[in-house]
Amino acid sequence: MNPTTLDYHLQSESLAYGSGAYRTDSDAIDLDRVKFTNPPSMGCYDGIAFPRVKITVDEDGIATAAMEYDIDGYDIYYTINDSTPTVESAIKYTTPITLSGSTMIKAIAVLPNSNTKSRVYAIAYSEPQSDVSSTTQQIQGYLNSVTDTVVLSRGTFVTNSPITVTDGKTLLGQGMQNTTISRTGTTTYTDPGNCVILNNRATLFGVTVTGGNCPAKWGDGGAGVNI
Repeated sequence: MNPTTLDYHLQSESLAYGSGAYRTDSDAIDLDRVKFTNPPSMGCYDGIAFPRVKITVDEDGIATAAMEYDIDGYDIYYTINDSTPTVESAIKYTTPITLSGSTMIKAIAVLPNSNTKSRVYAIAYSEPQSDVSSTTQQIQGYLNSVTDTVVLSRGTFVTNSPITVTDGKTLLGQGMQNTTISRTGTTTYTDPGNCVILNNRATLFGVTVTGGNCPAKWGDGGAGVNI
């Protein structure tokens, strides 16, 4: 807030505000003329943040997902079947879970005996599939659905079309010696054999990229390391 003009800005990501505020008149300096969609309150949470879900893969290739939430008193509920978690339908998180194969995890934090809850967080773990098309479709489908990260297992992922990472998302491997994405298939004028395309603050990390005419294409604002 500008104390001189009482100019309120949208603060939907802030812990210190409600779900937004606006002024009815750009020249208003009278508090009675300032309207809020939800009254701001220091410390109110408003269900903005996500639970944290971290997937790790050990040297034996076993993947584990651990979850936590920044505010005490909340319970975390999760699903591993791509459905939206609710208290009634999801599994209550108590201890890190072992993932058996490719998995989409969706998690939500809920304050017991209330309607207060976080946003749904989605993260995926992908293993190579039995055929090239399935591998390509799975990785791309996960990237289109997750909040920010798709974790790749150890091994080689053979794809027959470009994998596009965009919107600030991350495709995370297990190190260049352990995770490879390899492009196969016929190239065309419109598809010159790109393997991974990174656009809009996307990141590729811990992956070796091979195959095709162009291993990685840096799109608008693309950023990636360790490829």
